[in-house]
Amino acid sequence: MSRLPASPTAIETHRATESWLEANAILVTLGLIGANLVLKLPRIGEQGLWFDEAVTLGQMQGTFDLARSMASDASAPLYGILLYGWSALFGPSLEAARVLSAILSSGTAGSLFLFGHRFLDGRAGLFAALLFTVSRTQLYYAHEARPYALVGLLCVWSFYVFLALLEQPTARRIGAAALLSASLVYAHYVAVFALGAQLLAAFCLVHVRSSAMRAYVTSQVLAAVLFAPCAAYLLLAATPLPMAGWIQPPVPGDILYVLSAFVGGPLLVGLYAAVLAAAFAFAQMGSITFDRDRLTLLGLWILAPLALDYAFSFAVPSFLYRYLLYASLGLFLVTGYALTRFPLPEAGRWAAMAFLLVPAAWGAISDPILRADWRGAAEISIAEAAKGALTIVTPPYQLLPFAYHRSRDAFSDQEEMVAMLSRLGVYALPTLGGVGEALKGKTERVVIVADAGHLPANLDALMARANYAPVRSQDLTGVQVRVYGSEP
Repeated sequence: MSRLPASPTAIETHRATESWLEANAILVTLGLIGANLVLKLPRIGEQGLWFDEAVTLGQMQGTFDLARSMASDASAPLYGILLYGWSALFGPSLEAARVLSAILSSGTAGSLFLFGHRFLDGRAGLFAALLFTVSRTQLYYAHEARPYALVGLLCVWSFYVFLALLEQPTARRIGAAALLSASLVYAHYVAVFALGAQLLAAFCLVHVRSSAMRAYVTSQVLAAVLFAPCAAYLLLAATPLPMAGWIQPPVPGDILYVLSAFVGGPLLVGLYAAVLAAAFAFAQMGSITFDRDRLTLLGLWILAPLALDYAFSFAVPSFLYRYLLYASLGLFLVTGYALTRFPLPEAGRWAAMAFLLVPAAWGAISDPILRADWRGAAEISIAEAAKGALTIVTPPYQLLPFAYHRSRDAFSDQEEMVAMLSRLGVYALPTLGGVGEALKGKTERVVIVADAGHLPANLDALMARANYAPVRSQDLTGVQVRVYGSEP
């Protein structure tokens, strides 16, 4: 079936929009970056830090120790090195670290537009950047002192240079592809599956010349050489990866959960599916056409990392949506690309875009992702300490984020942190089974701070045996706080 002709008015409107975006690409890019900064920077300090961020900030206290960082963190070292340099300029605080992530995330919005503008069309890049901007999940990780915003930015430019290299291989593009590929895996180990998507694409794209394939292979060999020192360390000194044993092997339902996290919830999964299904139906009817190579690449960008990591996770569990967040960028691009091909007037395409943007933005505003509230728990501990209370934190590893909010001095001295907290009346216990008897006669008031799900159901009974009665009970986000006082 032949493609249905578009009306002259629709064609002229499309050309006018493309011409404007072509002439103002830099202005649009800067506008997107600026809008993202305006949206993200004011909310940097709204939430306290959680355990993973505490690990990152703990490494920034004092002199950065690369070996210690790689031995204590399952993430690759590039972000820590970058953050250490940033912290040297702006201080090792949570707010400073999150500003860096917000800047990197904002840069990703502009980069998505440039990718679409270069390889799809300007409107596809603009639509993708807007979907990224209002994403509930992307907003959360723009405020995260972890490497995920860095991975996203590197991923967009890795795919950009990959396509440019296949189009016209040059020595400069070979070097850029090698550097970006290595940097991507140095930013996060699971980002290697983005390179797997590119490898599959190189063999699937129908217009790849033999010279371009040789250039691509050369770039990846160089990337492997650049990553070899880290790979050798992982094989010889860090198997299994530190802090990675808690992740469970995936089950089929995890795939839908990851996709839901990518776009901001189950409702939006349905809306994205409806848009893509409509685009497929239009293509089958001959109403629209797609560039096969571009569509293949974007499909692999989304699906290959999920499939590869899902299979890999049965050997080394790592199937988490935040590890795979870079795949969502391909989803934004393919959705934007599909919308630009809808056989609708320009206003109709924008209405279809609003069909996704409005509920996504509403979800990001009305139901933001929340971190465990260790700040609130620390505030209760400080208030109760003024009444002579001791504080018990469980499990012990959560002492790290608690310490950041309870005593910045203790947190800044990682070697002496536990001792300094004990002088403030703060201790950590692996379990609470005998906490009441252990505290009997030592304090008249005690605060129990527990990671959600770690409080025993019979805690009141356990404390009653040591003559402690409940005084206060508060369930914060991800943290449970109980205050007990001794009975006469």
